[in-house]
Amino acid sequence: NNRGDVMKKDKEKSRLQILRECLGFNQTKFAEILKVSNATVSRIEKNERPLTERLANQISKEFGVNEDWLLNG
Repeated sequence: NNRGDVMKKDKEKSRLQILRECLGFNQTKFAEILKVSNATVSRIEKNERPLTERLANQISKEFGVNEDWLLNG
């Protein structure tokens, strides 16, 4: 059943990736807006690097997103 795989993949997405996709940005444009590298966005989305409070605060102000949701779900 393919649907289960799709649902599982969605649950594994980081909140940063969910936000970025909802805003319609690719990683490059999102990184450019936040003044961070594309690699930084990619690593955070893959959970290879934590989302810092500083960056979460910046995202919250830039896009009107709840900072606590970004950091804690």
